[in-house]
Amino acid sequence: MAEPETTYDEKARQLNILRQKAAEAERQAAELEKELQRERKVALEYRKNLTRHPTCEKIINRYVLISAGVGLLFPFPGIDVAALTGLQIKMIDSLAEQFGRNYTEAEARHTLTALTGGLAAPLAAPAVASAAVVVPLVGPLVSIAARPGFAAASTRIVGHLALERLEREEKLAPLDPYKHPEAVAIATTAQPIDPPNPEIDSAKAKTPPDLTPQIAKRAYEIRMPELHVHRSPWGDFPDVIVQTTVKNLRSLAAYDKAKRGVGEAAFEVIQELFKPEKIQFDFDTVVPVMQFDRAYPNALPIAYAIALAKHFESDLDLEILQANVVSHTAADAETRILGQPVYIGKLQRGSRILIVDDVITFGSTLANLRGWIETQGVTVVGATTLAAGIGATKLALPESIHDRLLEQFPVQAETLAKELGFIADCFTNREARFLCGLKQEIDIERLVATAHEMNLPRQRANSLERGNLDPP
Repeated sequence: MAEPETTYDEKARQLNILRQKAAEAERQAAELEKELQRERKVALEYRKNLTRHPTCEKIINRYVLISAGVGLLFPFPGIDVAALTGLQIKMIDSLAEQFGRNYTEAEARHTLTALTGGLAAPLAAPAVASAAVVVPLVGPLVSIAARPGFAAASTRIVGHLALERLEREEKLAPLDPYKHPEAVAIATTAQPIDPPNPEIDSAKAKTPPDLTPQIAKRAYEIRMPELHVHRSPWGDFPDVIVQTTVKNLRSLAAYDKAKRGVGEAAFEVIQELFKPEKIQFDFDTVVPVMQFDRAYPNALPIAYAIALAKHFESDLDLEILQANVVSHTAADAETRILGQPVYIGKLQRGSRILIVDDVITFGSTLANLRGWIETQGVTVVGATTLAAGIGATKLALPESIHDRLLEQFPVQAETLAKELGFIADCFTNREARFLCGLKQEIDIERLVATAHEMNLPRQRANSLERGNLDPP
């Protein structure tokens, strides 16, 4: 018996099924095509980076060497700063060309100012000429602390900051609604879905969506990091290891010259004092404090770090720079607490870090260096200095002193710590003991007010750096 003929409804159902399968196949093909396009884009980007990054490093290294020559040929404050600024502007322009950007001199100068943030004034001051001290090449050890090294260091860190900035700015490109339709889709997914309207939909198709909120959010997220203090909780951080007393250190004939950046004098001091058997830490990398003290580059921490790295066959990392000039030597307690060092630069090697300074008194220099390093995902296992003030080897805040401080000034201590850039748990032992010694609330309130006033210029500098852009 013959099967009954397929009804019209059955044929229509089968047709719909075929259409659905065709639509699904088309959707899958479109997704596959997008995936292939993304993979092709990643491959092209990878190939571009393979050639771009070595080229950028060559550009930076070339200007680093030229900067070292500038520091050697123009050893006069003011002259070398002007020449160095011009070189760094040219370097930024050369790096920008690798990203398809053509900077004018004004744009490159603005970028240089933005990269250094609130550091523009100290970098330009004659007293701190060639102030960035990230030495890229160890070279002759006796010239580590000399002016050519500091000039080369300044150029290297500016070059790497500029490269990082250009890479981050490039990430904004996918937000262009004309070149990247996927950005339109992202921008519109949060919008409510209205019933289809041919007239309205036609008008929308001709007008790209307003991506200002998305662009603002991304611009805020990729801005250069603000300059501020970092500190880590103390935990069981060990006492600082010292080589001698402050009196013995300052009595050495070469001490004053070493504090003023004379490398040979610094190594004379280290040769006189260095007792490696005192160092009991298990570390793989040494990081010295790289700073200016009373307008001079302090060569002692660098020379001490070199001696440690050589004796223990560890790495020496000179990529982290103290970004401001606080001049703690011979300063009073309030000046030390209010003048918190700020650091920039990326650690290039190591996972167990030993930090090094010449003298520890209140400990803010080492505490902030430790905090900055540990934000990069590594551990500071200890600290060592040539000498220490009374009671200064106990860097971590004891629980008894912490409790006493918060009992005496429960609100003011937290407020002061917040103004300085951390929490009250992160005060050093000497800082907290000094605050506990204040007799009246008005004394610590005055410190809070002063810290707040000192924060305003930095906040303005950070605001200008990100174009007065508040988070969306």
